Amino acid sequence: MNLKLFRKKNTVDKIRDIFNKENDFLIVTHKNADVDGMGSALALKYYLKERNKNVKIGCESLNRQAKIILDNLNEKIDYFHYTEDFRNLIVVDTSSIKKLGIFEETVKKAENVIVIDHHEKDEYMEKFLYYNKNLTSNAEIIYKLFPSNNEKYLKAILAGIIADTGLFKYADQNTFRTILDILKKGIDFQEVLSILKEDMSRSKKIAILKAFKRMKIYYIKDLIVVTTRIGAYEGIVARSLLDMGADIAFVANKDRISSRAKNNVIEKGINLAEIMQSLEKGDGGGHKAAAGAENIEDVEKAMKKCVSMIKERLDKNGSGN
Repeated sequence: MNLKLFRKKNTVDKIRDIFNKENDFLIVTHKNADVDGMGSALALKYYLKERNKNVKIGCESLNRQAKIILDNLNEKIDYFHYTEDFRNLIVVDTSSIKKLGIFEETVKKAENVIVIDHHEKDEYMEKFLYYNKNLTSNAEIIYKLFPSNNEKYLKAILAGIIADTGLFKYADQNTFRTILDILKKGIDFQEVLSILKEDMSRSKKIAILKAFKRMKIYYIKDLIVVTTRIGAYEGIVARSLLDMGADIAFVANKDRISSRAKNNVIEKGINLAEIMQSLEKGDGGGHKAAAGAENIEDVEKAMKKCVSMIKERLDKNGSGN
């Protein structure tokens, strides 16, 4: 390959070159993989399989909905850490290498590492062949760059989009164009939606109620910021707090924090991913309106710092009353 020509090519062309040249790939996504992460991995697997490539998928763990998608598509993945080294590795829907858990070292040993992500950019990830675009879901990136008419591929993409937009709460006009294009290819929207819909379990209801009981409320300029602690379901609790009137919610578990914010907060210049990345001795990242951090030594101290950073940024931006 002409290396000078290779350097001049854009990131997507370089990724396609590797896809064309190489034959064996391992696709990995973040631990406790969600539907967008697993849907992206599955869709990319189907895309590469159509080109007669050998593909495996690995991740440390899955959430409940991701497991349902796997079962529905009759797929299995490997949860264990591979002992052999992989020449070609693809990382999807992962904002930080540490979020790969047991697969972190596998990435470091690979010769060709491709990262396709839609979160706020990560400096460490930029050392790899890094494609980052801030779309509402990672699955949408896969669909735009590496399309296929395979039925399983389309279902995996659609599921990822539905899940990561919160049933379209965070969708934009481009998202709906993508959805329409998929539906025109014969995919049953209600079928995929029914796979993702879950009744609120008793344990989730209790978690939300306990979180409400423990929450602290801060009035910062014209915003309502809340913090609370819970043993599980931080993301669900954070979204519920927004539904009940909070503008920003920080929800802590034993050593991690999930955060959510309404659109009016983002318009004031607040970036939750940047705040999560700023926490000391933690591994943070995500989106402007939805982000998290793991491996936090003192979550109470960290949440107080989050509230303090919200106030500092609002003062700096001159936002609010």
